Amino acid sequence: MRFCLVNPELAPFSGSGVGTYAAHMASALLASGHEVHLLTRPAPGLSETAANAVLPAVRLHLLPRLEHSVRERARTVHRTLRHLHAQFGFDCVEFADLFGEGALATRAKRTHGEFQDCLLAVRLHSPIFLLRQVNLQHPPTHRSENIEHLEHDAIEAADAVLAPSRAILDRVLAEGVAPRSTRIVRNPFVPQLLGEGRCSPSATGTKLVLSFGRLEHRKGFHLLIDAAASLLRAGNALHLRIIGPDIHPRRAAESNRATLIRRIPPDLSEHIEFRDRCSRRDIARQIAGAHVCCFPSLWENFSYAGVEAMASGATVVASDAGGFPEMIEHARSGYLFPTADAEHLARALHLALQSPIRLDAAIDRIVGLCDPCRIVDDLVDCVRTNRAAAPC
Repeated sequence: MRFCLVNPELAPFSGSGVGTYAAHMASALLASGHEVHLLTRPAPGLSETAANAVLPAVRLHLLPRLEHSVRERARTVHRTLRHLHAQFGFDCVEFADLFGEGALATRAKRTHGEFQDCLLAVRLHSPIFLLRQVNLQHPPTHRSENIEHLEHDAIEAADAVLAPSRAILDRVLAEGVAPRSTRIVRNPFVPQLLGEGRCSPSATGTKLVLSFGRLEHRKGFHLLIDAAASLLRAGNALHLRIIGPDIHPRRAAESNRATLIRRIPPDLSEHIEFRDRCSRRDIARQIAGAHVCCFPSLWENFSYAGVEAMASGATVVASDAGGFPEMIEHARSGYLFPTADAEHLARALHLALQSPIRLDAAIDRIVGLCDPCRIVDDLVDCVRTNRAAAPC
């Protein structure tokens, strides 16, 4: 089949979880013998040659390097995709929900009969309305309201809405969005894209607790700092390392990293460190040396950070928010704690440090959930039975 993934990001050139998904899904489709096109935005170092070094045989198409309004961006995606579809004849186009870039194309199928021989799907990552809620970004801006409208339009007009977790699908439906049809299709994981190496922390000395991700409020790093401080006060020999790019919220006096650093008790500052964004290969090396990987998020869909840690055999501690309970079997393939509860997080961390999860248990869980061949089969089945926009 011929697929086109329309995604504003592509790892390792840009983005985080959304871009990581694009790379893993493209790799999975290519490995199963399908033709894959990627329509994305320009990014530093991104060219067809560079993309082929990561994803051999992928066909890369770059959108114009222009700063559009969000609606103009959706219009540009529509025009570009219409031209590409006329040239290549896609069987399936999958849009990310992010920014509602598929809104005008999916609507054109309903109102003008375009793309009639092609399944137009939207994959749920984390829509802007949800990010605003969990990141406490109130009131909405004119831009964020426009994005919300476009995201809702794309989801409702798509032939199929694909969700990697039941949690994200339930949140979207609870907002009153009414998709034509829905299907759970997990996010694939291709180990070669992360790098070699299994978790093998030092058996002696200070124990490393690792966490990584964008320094957004929803990631719950403030809870992790409080929990780590509690454990350090109790005499536990640990070091907390948080890796990720800083965020400066609109109208905030300081960046999120500055706020988090101020939260650290001065006498414990040597035990808690921040590092900026690093490559996926570097992340793999960091995971390999960690005793525990912790993701204390207030909300997650189907966290690639968690997937990467578990796939490396790490002992993972995560909140029971969003999709984590669908990924982790408590006390078997990782540890869960009640969301937004620093005291229970401290207990879960202490338990994980004292009783690490069996390495193969975490790996086997991800192999079962995120098997690329099975996920591609699920997607192909959806396309084959719904080419004419019949419900999935």
